[in-house]
Parts: sequence; C-alpha cells; structure tokens
Amino acid sequence: MRRSTLNLVVDAVTLLIMLAVAATGLILRYVLPPGSRGGAGLRLWEWTRHDWGDFHFYFITGMAGLLLLHITLHWAWICGVLRAMLRRPSASSIGRGSRWNSLYGGITFAILVGAVAGFLWFASLHVEGYADGGREESDHRAGQQWRGGR
Repeated sequence: MRRSTLNLVVDAVTLLIMLAVAATGLILRYVLPPGSRGGAGLRLWEWTRHDWGDFHFYFITGMAGLLLLHITLHWAWICGVLRAMLRRPSASSIGRGSRWNSLYGGITFAILVGAVAGFLWFASLHVEGYADGGREESDHRAGQQWRGGR
C-alpha cells in the first residue's frame, strides 16, 4: 500500500472514530444523563449508561491508537517543523537534520506523555468516596426526581 493511501485510510478511520466518540459523549450527556442508572434507569437500545460509557472508552482508546499511528506516519515532518520553530538552522547544521529532528520530536513527545501521566497521578490523589455506598449526590437527587421527588 502506498504511503499516501495509508495516510488517507488512517485519517478516514480516525474521523469515523472521532464521530463515534462525539456521538457516545452526547448520548452520555443528554440522552442518558447521570442519575439514569439503577432499577428504574433509562436504556437506549437495551444498553445502559454504563454500557455506553464502556463504548465511549473503547472508542477513545482506539482513537488514541490511531493518533499514535498518525504521528508515526508523520514523524519526520513533525520533528522538522519543531526543529524549525525552536531554532534556526545554521549553515553547519544543514546536513545533520535528521538526528536533531528526532531529538526535538522525542523531547516534545516525552513532555506530552509526562503531562498526561502527571494529570492522571494528580487526579488519583483526589478521588473521594461517598457515604451513601458510592452513589453520587446528583445520581441520588435525580433518582428522587425520577420517582416523583420523594
């Protein structure tokens, strides 16, 4: 398969996955909002909010994989652009571009991965439990409204 054909296929599949992420996100937010779980919970096509949340997660995971493939296919271009943005090439460095390009690209990638990992670590430090057995307050209030506000 030619590289341009591979790029087109990867980008087209990524677009479809992005649409699926948007669709499942909108379903989770507006069609099956928090509080729609449980015995009197809502379902869409026999799937609960938690089922849709699983689909949403799998689509996002697939999109992340496709994004990594996209970056891999465009790695030389990305590194060259980053190098040009960070420093102007001198006459003596013209022939040494590929090694420096990869270094700049690798450093940028490591910073991005570190930022995501740091965010997840920070978030994990701030997870709290609820006294009512894990049900969130909004879920509890929404459930009361669903049953007539008792």
